[in-house]
Amino acid sequence: MRKTFLLPLILWATILVLFSCQKEFEKQNTNNVHSELISKVNGWLDKQKSTTQPNKAANIDLLKENIDFSSLKSEELSQNEKFIVITIKEEYKIKKNIDKKTISVLLLVEDKIGNIIQGNIVLYTPDKNQQVNRIPDNTFFKMYNEKNLACDGLFRFLSPTGRWMYEREYKNGKLSSFGYVKASDNNEGRVETDCTYFFFILTLWVEGVPVAQEVTYLGRICGSLCDDPSNQTICPDGGGGGGVGGSGAGEANIDNFCINAAISEFQQEVNGAQTTSQTQSIYIGNIDPITKNKNPTWTILTGAFGAWKLISQEIGVIKLIDPIDNKWAWKSLSHGTISMTGSPLPTTAIEYDQGVGTPSFTPETAATTNVLYGGMSLNFNVTYRLVCNCPNVPIVGWVPPIHVSYTSNAIWDSNPI
Repeated sequence: MRKTFLLPLILWATILVLFSCQKEFEKQNTNNVHSELISKVNGWLDKQKSTTQPNKAANIDLLKENIDFSSLKSEELSQNEKFIVITIKEEYKIKKNIDKKTISVLLLVEDKIGNIIQGNIVLYTPDKNQQVNRIPDNTFFKMYNEKNLACDGLFRFLSPTGRWMYEREYKNGKLSSFGYVKASDNNEGRVETDCTYFFFILTLWVEGVPVAQEVTYLGRICGSLCDDPSNQTICPDGGGGGGVGGSGAGEANIDNFCINAAISEFQQEVNGAQTTSQTQSIYIGNIDPITKNKNPTWTILTGAFGAWKLISQEIGVIKLIDPIDNKWAWKSLSHGTISMTGSPLPTTAIEYDQGVGTPSFTPETAATTNVLYGGMSLNFNVTYRLVCNCPNVPIVGWVPPIHVSYTSNAIWDSNPI
């Protein structure tokens, strides 16, 4: 009896020991992963320092001292990238004179093999009608995938050194404004080779559509004064503030030039696209002796510089109405598909829908009258996305996409040629 009694106790003791070992292994494994991530984040931040800007380097050290890794969470960005969101401690806000109501996080972008490729400090100031003490989960996923947010307020994005890059404001969960800091080598015709002028470009949005733009002059920085604490919020990271050919030119302005060039090309693509109604070809195919297919292919939109086009393929049927004179009329006409030829500038990604086509006649009309000319009115939508492989900004999504609705019209006779 005693052996029978002892056996279950031995089994339970063995199970408890194994369970304890498993928990210890999982804890140790978690700590190792946590330690590796901390090392990776700190290593990436160290790479953002510049030996020519000791004060900005000190800002990064202050940031490293105040990262709360226990709050770390991740959010999906795309199939190949994800966000890492880490809370920044209150001490950072105190030393940088940031409003205590502002919520600050370090937002990093990690690629599919685990490399950190982008990073920003994000300062979130909630709307005055909202009482929140944290940024809701999946906010950045929603922000960069055009979904409504679960919070309102202003999101300001800084580089790790504290440089003001861009900002987004949301009302009722929707984007209401987007602004970014732009650098220029001249101001109102004045050119000073050792100075850079800074502007804040603010675009107001209503229901996903930009409706107005405001430009605010922020100031100028001349020479190599970017590391001055009073200039750090707008100065480029990595060097001085001089313009092209000035004493601070070169590495200091690489990110400015990159961003400005990308935005300029993006705006040229958006503003340069024009609707057209140019027939490319017409396919004629026999159905039977008195009916034929007549399928027009036509250009509906020509991109900036003529580098790309949207082409629409329509599906039509014509009928023989006078065999002696070989006279034909339209029987039906419907919209087919839209496709793209060519490619835009590398700074722009273009998406388009298949549109809605409205023919100038219906099959019922064609059954009772001779329709000698058939037309198509095509409504379609194009989305332009900025692709910017520049420092401290996400490759896609930091500038909100622009959605444009177009209407193109064309008309064709009913002859089978």
